[in-house]
Amino acid sequence: MKTGPNFAGHYAIVVIGCGTACRFAFMGDVANGQVYHFPYGGEENYGMDLRFNVKSNEVAVRWVSENNCLQDHLVWNDYQFNNQGVLRLGDRDFCEAI
Repeated sequence: MKTGPNFAGHYAIVVIGCGTACRFAFMGDVANGQVYHFPYGGEENYGMDLRFNVKSNEVAVRWVSENNCLQDHLVWNDYQFNNQGVLRLGDRDFCEAI
């Protein structure tokens, strides 16, 4: 979080590796240091990839589960993430091709 905000104005999303294609994410408020739970990560969300930016409160999350490429869009409302529904994008290869 020392590098400054990278999400929704004054938050920082930090991704931490936990093994081959295993990732956890946390989000913190750069202004006050409060850390928030991120709803995806770990072995259940193999190959998790996040797309986000400092000017938006939305995160696109993509991962592989049981040979399916899945995606969810999360919306941050200043105290928690709300998911918009998981979509199947294709088979496992679809996630790896993007």
